[in-house]
Amino acid sequence: MNVSPITAVENGTDERLARIALTLFSELADPITGALIAIYGASCTAQIVLGVHNGNEADAGTVAQFREQVTDRTTSTQLEQVLRATEQFDSRVIIPGDPEWPEGLADLGIYEPIALWARGNTELLT
Repeated sequence: MNVSPITAVENGTDERLARIALTLFSELADPITGALIAIYGASCTAQIVLGVHNGNEADAGTVAQFREQVTDRTTSTQLEQVLRATEQFDSRVIIPGDPEWPEGLADLGIYEPIALWARGNTELLT
């Protein structure tokens, strides 16, 4: 049985898929998204968007602000469209931890990109 992409994000079973979803759910270089990823990781942060996880009590205000920013962007259809387009254009999604991820991006801290889409020789990124 195939699990829908949004269900995989809800279950926290796919870090790459969670990061793809977060690129849809949040603004580019959003410091709140970056801070939550730094604290909880991408999978848990995506679960926070979807209401599956609530974060820690100490972060309740940040979580509430984050959810308010992203609520109207949370759609399964958009995630599925992005996955299809990524495949259609023979692209690859690169995330931190991948060998091709440019290490210098970590210097951006909470402003580090959530994911990168690339085509061709991704080894050139390093």
